[in-house]
Amino acid sequence: MTVASVKLSLPLPVLVNVWEKLIGAPGDYRYVGSDAEQRVPASIAAVIGSRVDRLPPETKTTLEAMAILNEAVSAPTLAAMLEQPVQDIELHLRLCSASG
Repeated sequence: MTVASVKLSLPLPVLVNVWEKLIGAPGDYRYVGSDAEQRVPASIAAVIGSRVDRLPPETKTTLEAMAILNEAVSAPTLAAMLEQPVQDIELHLRLCSASG
C-alpha cells in the first residue's frame, strides 16, 4: 500500500501544511499560519486537527514520517524509516484513510 492509495480528503502536502500550523487543544484548534499560506479555511483546518488528534499515537508517528518525506512513499519505506513491521504501517495508513 502506498501513500497515494490512501484516500485523504485533502492532498497530503495541504494536510501537512495545515497540521503543522495548528495550535490549541482538541476542540479549540487555531490556525497560526499567514493568510497567504492558508489553502483551506480555518474552520476546515480545525477539523483536520481534531481528526489527526483522534488517531492513535503510532498512527500519528506514521503521518509525521509521511510529512517529513512530503511525497508518496511505500509502506515498506515507512516501515524501514520507523523500524516497524510493514503490517503495522499498513494498518496506520488504513486508519489515516478511515479518519477522512
